[in-house]
Amino acid sequence: MDSPSYEYTLDNNEPVLNDDLSITDPITITLPCKSGNHTLLVNAVDLAGNTMDAKTISFTIENEPYYPPVPLPNYYSVIIPEIEGVSFSSGNGSFDVAEDYAFGFYLYVNEGYMQNSKPVVLANGEEIVSREVDGKYIIKHVTTDTTIEVTGIVKDHSTANTEIENSIKIWSLNSILSIYVPRPLQGYLIDLSGNIIKVVHLSAGENSIIGVPSGLLILKLEGMPGRKIVIE
Repeated sequence: MDSPSYEYTLDNNEPVLNDDLSITDPITITLPCKSGNHTLLVNAVDLAGNTMDAKTISFTIENEPYYPPVPLPNYYSVIIPEIEGVSFSSGNGSFDVAEDYAFGFYLYVNEGYMQNSKPVVLANGEEIVSREVDGKYIIKHVTTDTTIEVTGIVKDHSTANTEIENSIKIWSLNSILSIYVPRPLQGYLIDLSGNIIKVVHLSAGENSIIGVPSGLLILKLEGMPGRKIVIE
């Protein structure tokens, strides 16, 4: 008994023979076709050795779907150099930012520079203003390489700072934080994880700050070490 087989020729290419068939196998032919018109010629031999009449099949494959390439975003560098008297939540260095995305950071005036410093933050020479709710500086749309600068940083006089620090009074009652300072000062309320939860602008005299979460916090005032405070 002969083995069943078939042979096909696609578009006048070399014939392809398959004689590894079982009696019950359905015949499936996978053709390496591209889009366009094609002709398939098929010959088959059955178990008895009979050769069937050649069959010619013409068919057309429509154009393959087009998938346009996805453009990769452009990236630009935001450069934060080391600047005397200040530090940044992001650290210093060069940061890659996708085009039109935002980049943000917190600015901290360092110990010894808080008394008379009035920082002005510039991005490629243009001033950016900190967000009022939390003091964060944000470049909303990065569209070019950007360098950060900070002006207005002045070194403190240590004697004056000591006198101010000794006259400051801090107390809390019913979730209200009260702070007495002899001159206007800026400060930060910081949780134990190092996150700024509130920026405070203090006038000379007694200041009351409401809405402060209860628990242990750190109050960091200009030119002075942080103080641990308990909000009751």
